[in-house]
Amino acid sequence: MAQSAPASSRAVLLAVANDEAWQIASAALRRRGYTVRQAADPAALLQQVRQDPPDALVLDTDLLHGLEPEAAAALHETLAPIPAVICTSDPAAGRAVAQQGTATRAILVRPFSFVELAGRVSELVEAKERAPDDGEQFAQCAAEALPFPLVAMDLDRRVRFWNAAAERLFGWTAAEARGRYMEDLVPSDLTPEQIQSIRTHARAGKVWHQHRLVQSRDGAVRRVAVTTAPIRDASGRLLGQVAAFAEAVATADPAIPGSVEEPLPPGHGARPVPVPPSLASRRHGQGEGGRREPPDERARRYAGMVRAGQSLRQIAAQEGISYERVRQVLARAGYRRDRDLKGPSAA
Repeated sequence: MAQSAPASSRAVLLAVANDEAWQIASAALRRRGYTVRQAADPAALLQQVRQDPPDALVLDTDLLHGLEPEAAAALHETLAPIPAVICTSDPAAGRAVAQQGTATRAILVRPFSFVELAGRVSELVEAKERAPDDGEQFAQCAAEALPFPLVAMDLDRRVRFWNAAAERLFGWTAAEARGRYMEDLVPSDLTPEQIQSIRTHARAGKVWHQHRLVQSRDGAVRRVAVTTAPIRDASGRLLGQVAAFAEAVATADPAIPGSVEEPLPPGHGARPVPVPPSLASRRHGQGEGGRREPPDERARRYAGMVRAGQSLRQIAAQEGISYERVRQVLARAGYRRDRDLKGPSAA
């Protein structure tokens, strides 16, 4: 995070015609470390803002009396993006001037102290420095507007950004996802070794593309194409990685039984990817061999998969059901992990 600029480098322009008010206000602001300039009439104000825009403006509405409409409109347009404290004797006139700006505006109605004035200026300047710049805001809005899921993670694969499309696909809100490990939010068919390989690639700053089965919060399983790229700061230091997801289109390739053709990002083309038989058959609402699988037979099959080394989460991803559903199938058939399931990873 960038450090705040020292107060001495921040300029405040006082647009006041009263010399006594200028002297007292400038003294109060200088005590806070600001560089202070004065514009005693609208022409000087317009010229100074165009030549060297200040960090904040103090504008006395008395300075605007008698301006022609065209001149007033040009002045307000120039002042619009500058945070300003509007000083006035007429609250309605102060609100009218404040509404002309696009930046933050504060209104002080006489009588007020110059200490209060300096405090309001400091609040505006500090709020401006805390706020992201236009480029950062634009980038944030653009990422949110993307129609495909976009997730940014740190080097440990903890989620730092989760756009609206990711919320829709995976079922977790951005607030729920932020700070959690990606693998905890979106279980997949990746083995621990493959997950470790992904972490290694991330720390090496590599770009890669892969296909995987992922499970959303409601237990639904989808086949997605994932493209992952490194995130670096301005100096080139690796900060994390960003992943873009594209959901598979269920159109079979007749040349490869049990496959789907998946949309890939530009430049990657498209290629058929085998689909596990359990998932392919589930697409048609059938069990293995085109028939409904009896619960006991399904439980025996799950138990065999566990004994062969698969975890319950991996089975859930392959079957297209939730982790809890796999546990229920095994429990209802009387299987106990500590007695009947002797695989190395039953959990």
